[in-house]
Amino acid sequence: MTASDDYKAGVSYFGNRIPEHFVQRDLPDIVSHGCTYIVHTFSENDLQHYAGAMKAMVAATHAARLEAWLDPWGVGGVFGGEAYSNFVVRNPDALQVKRDGITAPMACINSLKFSEYMRGWVDAAAETGTDVVFWDEPHLYPGSEAGLINADWACCCAVCEEMFRAKYGMPMPAILTPEVVEFREATLVGFLSKMCAYVKIQLMRNAVCLMPFDDDVHGIVHWEKVAEIPGLDILGVSPFWQFFKQDRDAFVGRFAEKVVALAKMFGIESQVWLQAFLVPSGTEAELATAAEKARQAGVDNIAAWGFRGCDYMSSLRCEQPEEVWRVIGEVFRGLR
Repeated sequence: MTASDDYKAGVSYFGNRIPEHFVQRDLPDIVSHGCTYIVHTFSENDLQHYAGAMKAMVAATHAARLEAWLDPWGVGGVFGGEAYSNFVVRNPDALQVKRDGITAPMACINSLKFSEYMRGWVDAAAETGTDVVFWDEPHLYPGSEAGLINADWACCCAVCEEMFRAKYGMPMPAILTPEVVEFREATLVGFLSKMCAYVKIQLMRNAVCLMPFDDDVHGIVHWEKVAEIPGLDILGVSPFWQFFKQDRDAFVGRFAEKVVALAKMFGIESQVWLQAFLVPSGTEAELATAAEKARQAGVDNIAAWGFRGCDYMSSLRCEQPEEVWRVIGEVFRGLR
């Protein structure tokens, strides 16, 4: 793997909200593994109960000469993450509505309530002193496991229905027409544009990580519409080959090349995430192979989800987390 003086390598960090433990044990471990930044998850629970602890952990990250990123982990059910959303529970009038009239467990991103909530989240992120806001896999309701079907897509709430009528001069169709697909994408891109602009006002940078799909299931079809958002600094992707049951080289290579091409086109930074969760025993070396594939594509920035192979989270734990973490260290130190 080619070394670089300006390489960037990061890891996600979650589960611990005791600053002393982070400073004394986990932070030195992260530094020794060659990381240059940490993506701290900042869930709704963190926002409500651990804002002070998060500020202390961001300060410690900076003291170790690493960048700090904050991730709206699971917020509103709109962003990636296993964290539960209190907003969804408390605001049934601000949720996405499926075509069959049943609400989905996700905030409607056209809802004024959710936009206000997210601005409050950004304000709190700025208070911690973080460098980057990491917009983690923003998506609309993805429908059934088989993909979107005519009665299983969103959002068809009153707000979205009215916005669709105003844009297209007709009621929102009951099926997924090209206009509906376009409207869903415009909804996500418009939301991200507003959030990125608000982050810039707070003098932070923006990173968006897209899920490894470019169909109409999760909302973003034309990735260039995200890449060209004013105020976007980093465009990433999470081609978790084992999780999505894909061929490693083809999957990682395709999406690494995609973000690199778009990043070059719009003068921003490219990022690829490595799967360091739910890694089966005996396949740990695949992380190094995937990282090399990303580097061959010209990616600027490589990150791993998550710290210590998610050893501490039962639902995401690798079968051999120590070995996964060892491989990550070799990869990241090799980037130097």
